[in-house]
Amino acid sequence: MVALSASTPKFDMGRVVRQTFSLIGQNWVLFGLLAILLMVAPQTIWAVALRLTGHGFPAGLSGYQSTWFWATALINQATDAALLSGQIFAAMATIGGQRLTLGNCLRAAIRFFPSVFLIQLGFAVALVVGLACFVVPGVMIGLSWMMAVPAEIGEQTGIVGSFRRSADLTARRRNELLALTAAFLLLSIILALGQGAAGWLIISARMSWAIWPVFALRPVLNGLLRTVAAVGLTAIYFELRLLKEGVGPGQLATVFD
Repeated sequence: MVALSASTPKFDMGRVVRQTFSLIGQNWVLFGLLAILLMVAPQTIWAVALRLTGHGFPAGLSGYQSTWFWATALINQATDAALLSGQIFAAMATIGGQRLTLGNCLRAAIRFFPSVFLIQLGFAVALVVGLACFVVPGVMIGLSWMMAVPAEIGEQTGIVGSFRRSADLTARRRNELLALTAAFLLLSIILALGQGAAGWLIISARMSWAIWPVFALRPVLNGLLRTVAAVGLTAIYFELRLLKEGVGPGQLATVFD
């Protein structure tokens, strides 16, 4: 069980980061298997199929008119929802000191998938609309609703209730959440640049044999980043509940009912 101290009244970003990587370290095999089964394998198979059949994204805005573009977006959204469902459940179980199996987590992924998929879809639409309105509204929406998925898995709040619950939990904590989000985005950008640089070097050196490993690296990086995101969201969720309600690990058991 991961210990959560109830003696600190302020949002502790360092504690959230430490707990995130502590949770991953305690169950790294399980989190890795979930990432492979629910995201890396499906996305890799789809990407290889696109490559082998010669389908890709046309350059520029014409990509949005491609059926393959939207099919890929749907698959990515679905695998993301499945992975979030399974890994947030696993992280909550670890915090609560519950015994975990791969089967339990896969069943949780199936159980929560429909609601998490719809929450993610609603979140994405609202975020895009908000960002189109001079950026700031989108940022505020993103910070306000970023706890919607953990709230649904941890408390079974329902789709609409999850957004209300998230807004309640994140109130007056959005500066800290913005800092954590910025740090995660920076990590994502660094990894993406690294992959892009590797691809450019391989193409420049005409090492065609090395294209496939780099091509398959994208789903692996996606799985890694989404694992950090899922466990990080769980750590933030419990930090917020601890500060707002004084709730400890032993009292957060509704996810296992």
